[in-house]
Amino acid sequence: MALWAFILAAFLVGSTMAATPIVTNGNGGKTDVGIWYCANWKDNGGGWWRLSSYRPLLPDGTFGMHDGDDPAVVDFHLAKLAEAQIDFIVFDNSNGDFNNYRSRNTWIKEKSKAVAARVKLWNETHPWKIKYAFGIGSFIIGRPEYPTAKSYDVIEQQARCVAEEVYLNPSYREDDYYQLDGKPLLVVLDYNKDARERWANYAGSKAWADRYAIRWTGTDGKYSCAKGDYGWAMNEAGVLLDEEVEYLQPGHDNHLPKGKGWMATSRRNGDHYVEGWNKILSNPLPRIVMIGAFNDYCEDSAVWTADTSTDYPGTRLPIERWTGHDGKLHPSMYWDYTVGIIRTLRHGDPRPVMAGSIPTSDEAPR
Repeated sequence: MALWAFILAAFLVGSTMAATPIVTNGNGGKTDVGIWYCANWKDNGGGWWRLSSYRPLLPDGTFGMHDGDDPAVVDFHLAKLAEAQIDFIVFDNSNGDFNNYRSRNTWIKEKSKAVAARVKLWNETHPWKIKYAFGIGSFIIGRPEYPTAKSYDVIEQQARCVAEEVYLNPSYREDDYYQLDGKPLLVVLDYNKDARERWANYAGSKAWADRYAIRWTGTDGKYSCAKGDYGWAMNEAGVLLDEEVEYLQPGHDNHLPKGKGWMATSRRNGDHYVEGWNKILSNPLPRIVMIGAFNDYCEDSAVWTADTSTDYPGTRLPIERWTGHDGKLHPSMYWDYTVGIIRTLRHGDPRPVMAGSIPTSDEAPR
């Protein structure tokens, strides 16, 4: 009897622990909302603008290009993120930006760090806090353009750099970094389906990496998202239900050659994004909803307001125009829907209608 009592008690304790929600330092809701953020832009068409035909909304109301660390633009973005009640951003620094794995990309992490500095100032004076985390890459292992990336030590070294340069750097604040159960979040882009096992079996030092809550992205192979991933391209099955995190996009096109990793998902005039949110809201909510992305204008997954009317020579083409079912361009259709649907998630507001959608009999045309 004593043995059975012990087993039962252990089972109950284990069940309670398994059911305990992850504790975050978000804004206190049952479900946090995160979004990927790109700082890889330079003035005058530099940086990754050379790949993009998108022209986002700027603080002065025009559409155009901007520097990734322009304080006025970053503050504008933070204000909009706060209005939408988004809890945190994840910087895309997955291309060997840290630890000089690819020297041509180190400027990108400096832009991300500058945005993080603006987050610190924002959080000092505003009630809705925006947190941040970093996305790094282990897909770089063995690739010729990353000659020093030899093993899963790349995670350890990038973790060390993020800690030394940001998380533990007194110029920043630890609490501005998004945390899971008291550990800073670090998201790793890896295209191997067994990425978690490869990392678990890596016998080298993990002294820095163990300080983080390591999470993954792209582990269903060829860019796509597996269950429990924080990105990258959506799996063909759509949103994958999970207790911790559910990921969705409005659409995606990485513009790689067909047969060499090409992944493309049409926005279908907004239907793809609406269907993803409908699936999330029709099931038990996860601890985190992750959106890809705020401003990824190179892999065509942005939700932030943009002009998509023009194809610029030399960029990644074709891009999918942001049109509704009415055939008209709606530059803010995905951002407006994002703001509205988060209010549905948090406050039970009526679900928004995607701009340009075909109205039902009881809806006015939009």
